[in-house]
Amino acid sequence: MSQPRLPPELCDRVIDEVAESEGDREDMLSTMALICREWIPRVRYHRWSTPIEVEDVDDCFHTLVILVHVIPEIGPHIKTLKLAFHETMAGPSSVSDDVAEIQRPLFASCSSVHYQNIPMDLDATIREDARPEEILDSFFLKLINLVHLSLETYLTITPSLVRHFPNLIFLHLRSVKFKSLSELCKVLHALPELRKIFFEDITYPSSPSSHSRICNVYGPMPDPDELGVTDSPEFIADLHKIFLFGTLRPPVIDLSIGQPIRRGHSCQVKTVRERFMLSLRPSYDDNELDVDNDGDALYLNMLHPSIKFHEVELMPIWDDAAFSFIFSWLAQIACAKRNVKILIIRLCIAYTPILHSEDWSQITELLRARFMRVEQLIVRLLWPKRLSNGVQYPKPSTVASIVEEKLEAFAREGKLRFEYTDYCKCVDQGGRVVWNLLKKYDDEELDHKEWPACMCRCK
Repeated sequence: MSQPRLPPELCDRVIDEVAESEGDREDMLSTMALICREWIPRVRYHRWSTPIEVEDVDDCFHTLVILVHVIPEIGPHIKTLKLAFHETMAGPSSVSDDVAEIQRPLFASCSSVHYQNIPMDLDATIREDARPEEILDSFFLKLINLVHLSLETYLTITPSLVRHFPNLIFLHLRSVKFKSLSELCKVLHALPELRKIFFEDITYPSSPSSHSRICNVYGPMPDPDELGVTDSPEFIADLHKIFLFGTLRPPVIDLSIGQPIRRGHSCQVKTVRERFMLSLRPSYDDNELDVDNDGDALYLNMLHPSIKFHEVELMPIWDDAAFSFIFSWLAQIACAKRNVKILIIRLCIAYTPILHSEDWSQITELLRARFMRVEQLIVRLLWPKRLSNGVQYPKPSTVASIVEEKLEAFAREGKLRFEYTDYCKCVDQGGRVVWNLLKKYDDEELDHKEWPACMCRCK
C-alpha cells in the first residue's frame, strides 16, 4: 500500500509560509528542497525570485555562473540582480571582439563541456583565460526573465552583453565604460522596455564627430519615466540627443535633486509621470560633504538650451549641510533659466530655531528674488528621526506659519502650498508617496510623539 500523500496545493502553501517567514529563510528553503522532489519547483521559485546580490568575483560570482549552467531551471527565476565588483574581474579584458562570436568552451575540468558549453556537475571551473565579457555573456544568457539589473564594475558595456534582456525595466550602471556615445545609444536601443535608468560615474570618449550626430538613428530609444545621473557631466550634455531629439517627447522635463537615486533592492518601478523626470544626485557621500569642492555641482549649464523644467523638487539629506545644499541648488537652477513652473522643497525640521537662522534667511531671500515667476511653491514637511523621550517635534502648522512669514510674497499671490505625509498611509498601491494638503485641523489628528523615523525616509 502506498504511503498517503498531502495534496500539492497544501504543500505549496507550506512552502509559501516558510518563504514569507522571518529568519534564515534561505537555509530553510534549501532544506525543504531535500524533502521531496515534487517540492523543488516551488522552493526554487521562492529561493531565486528574491533579489540576488553578488560582490565577490572569484568565489560567489563564479559559483553562481556555474550553478545556473548546471541547473538551467534556476536562471528563469532570477528577476532582480545586483553585481557589484569593486575590483576588476580576473582575465584579459578586450572589447574588440563581439562576445556573441566566441566559440571556445567557457568551462574546463569537466568532460561534458563539449556539450553546448554546459557542465554537468559543480566540479567544473571557468577557464583561467576567460575574458570578463565572455563570463558575463554566458551568465546573462541564462537570465531570460531578468527585469531589474544593477551593475557596478569597471568593465566596458557593449550591446552584446545586454541583448538577452528585452524585458528589462530597471537598469543601474555604476563605474562602467562605453566605447563611445554611439555604443551607449546601441545599448539603450537593445533595452526598449526600460522605465527607470540610473547612471553613476559612467564614461565614454568624447568625440566631436559622434556628438554631431543624433544618437537615436539606431532606432527608438527607451521611453523611461525616470533617468538618474550622478558624476556623469558628459552624459548630461548628451541627454537631449539620446532621449529628446528625433522623438515626439517635448523638451520639458521634471527635475529631482538630492536623494532620488535608488539602488540595490529599491529598484521597483513605482513612478509613472506624464513628463520625463531627470534625477540628479550630486557627488557627495553622506559622511563626507564638501560644498566648496564641486560636491553640489548639478552641471545644469551643460543641458541643451531647449530643455525646460516643469517641476523641480529639492530632496536634501537632512544634516548640518542641508540648507547649504538647498541654497546652492537654487542658485544653479536660477542661473540655468529653465522656466520652472512648480518648485518643491522638502523640509525636515526638528527645532524651529533653525528657521530663524541666517542660512534659511538666505534661501528665502533667493526665492523671493529669483523664483517669484513660478506658478506654485510647495513646501513638503517630513519629520526627523525619533529624539530622546519627552522631546516633541514642532506641530506642522507651527512650522508652516514660520516658513510663511519669510515667504509672504508667495502666499499673497496664492502660490504657497504646504503638504505633509501620513506615515501610516505614505505609499499608495502604485508605490507613490501620498502627500496631503496641510490644513489647520491636521494638528489635532496627528500624534507627533508617535511619528517614527521611517517618515524621514519616504522618497
